Amino acid sequence: SFNYLGPQAIPDEVTMTWRFVTDTTDRTARVSLARVPKDAKDGELFFVLSDGGTWTVEYAPQLQLEKLQRGE
Repeated sequence: SFNYLGPQAIPDEVTMTWRFVTDTTDRTARVSLARVPKDAKDGELFFVLSDGGTWTVEYAPQLQLEKLQRGE
C-alpha cells in the first residue's frame, strides 16, 4: 500500500505492529532506521516483511510515484 503523510522527521527506529489473518494476537518488532540518511528530503521508505517474519527497511532517494500508481 502507499500512504503519504507529508514531511516527517526520521527516528532512529520504529515499532511495527501487525497481525496475520490467521493470528489471534498482534505481533511487534523494532526496526532500525540507522541506514536511512537523517537529512533525506525526498524519497521512499519501504518496510518489507520477509517469509521468516523479519522486518527490514529499504530506502530509495528518489520518489517513484508514477511507478507506484501504475502498480510496477
